[in-house]
Amino acid sequence: MLGPDGKPVNTGSETFTTREEVAMPFTAKMPVDLETAKKKNVEFAFVPGTDFIQGAYTVQIYQNGFLIGQGTRELKKGGLFS
Repeated sequence: MLGPDGKPVNTGSETFTTREEVAMPFTAKMPVDLETAKKKNVEFAFVPGTDFIQGAYTVQIYQNGFLIGQGTRELKKGGLFS
C-alpha cells in the first residue's frame, strides 16, 4: 500500500523482487484466490505504525513479481462533527 506521498505504508525491512528486478517493500503478504478473467475484491486489515493522513492511498497486488491488480481509496477527514 502506498500513501498519498507515494511511500509504502507500514513496512519493515522486508522486500520482494519485481520482474524488473526492483526490490520493493510491502505492507502485507497474504494469499489471494485468483480466477482467470474474473475481477475480485481483496480486503486486508493491519495496524498502522503511524496515524493515517488525508489523501489517496494506492493498493497494489503482485504475484510472482508481476503487478496483477491495483486500486485507490481516498481517505478524507471524518468524524461526527466534520
